[in-house]
Amino acid sequence: MSLTTFVRGTALAAALTIASLAAPSPAVAQLKSIFCWPTPAAPYLLPYIVAKDLGWYQKWGLDAQEVIVQGDTNCTRLVLQGEADVSALGPNIVMNAILKGGEITTIVSWMPISDYRFVVPKDSPIKAFREVAEQGLTLAASDPGGMPAEYPKMIWEKHGVKYDKVSIISVGGMGARLQAVIAGKADATLVDTFSAVVGETQGKTRILVNMADEFPGLSHLSMVALKKSLNDPQKRAALRLFVRGGIEGARYIQKDPDGAADVLKKRTPTIDIEITRKVLRALNAGNHWGINGGLEPEITKVSGEAYAKRGMIPQAMKYEEVVDPSLVDEVLKEIGKL
Repeated sequence: MSLTTFVRGTALAAALTIASLAAPSPAVAQLKSIFCWPTPAAPYLLPYIVAKDLGWYQKWGLDAQEVIVQGDTNCTRLVLQGEADVSALGPNIVMNAILKGGEITTIVSWMPISDYRFVVPKDSPIKAFREVAEQGLTLAASDPGGMPAEYPKMIWEKHGVKYDKVSIISVGGMGARLQAVIAGKADATLVDTFSAVVGETQGKTRILVNMADEFPGLSHLSMVALKKSLNDPQKRAALRLFVRGGIEGARYIQKDPDGAADVLKKRTPTIDIEITRKVLRALNAGNHWGINGGLEPEITKVSGEAYAKRGMIPQAMKYEEVVDPSLVDEVLKEIGKL
């Protein structure tokens, strides 16, 4: 697979001044990073999109490019092969890759808090998520072992509810799962905030429970890079700017969700702007953004233990096995911690 087939966006002008986090450097060169997306543009990618589309990366001397391939597995492969510099992956995917010998590490998380919500048809008599298990209803999920299939079991186990009567069916991505509920093919499903708000806005579904309320410390998203890239001065400088953009982009969204919605609208022209605004306000209200880099050790601990218990990873992992906070630390020393 040729990387150039997937690269999106236009390369920036050559020979820009390298910007350090404190002040411009006298050296003249062009730093570049290739960011692998597992999906098209979506709210979880917005901190990066803000930094790129508002011209911050260009101003700082970073040629930020993105490549879109389908799914976490393909993105992981591109990073491991060095064809992409960084990607956004589910934390359980990252942990499994590391346990299998992948030399990657988490460098930032601009959405560290779980962004999943359980939805049911608007007119459903279900009032609590436990009823899906108790009544032996149908749950639309991802393939076995994926978060949308395992997170429901975590909630039921937390509340001591048996779920042996539940029918769990595998239904594509979040949009497909939402449509399965709307069409009456499933009684409930797990989707992100965007899909949940779409269903509510259409008057077709309602939110039953927020995963972040059930498991406050459960992680959602990890931005990973090769460990060796952090030891390469030029690649490290590019990744540091990438990290800075994600943190400042998250802060921008938190401060001005409507302005951030306008930025995302240019990447998602078919999505109603009011839906995007509602999504960003909901994410802000839930404090989902990693405005300080999102690498708190407790998140890795809680997530790793939960994934190991569910068999999503072979064993729980130590913070230092999964995370390298050095770039976040460098950025926060320059721009301050909120």
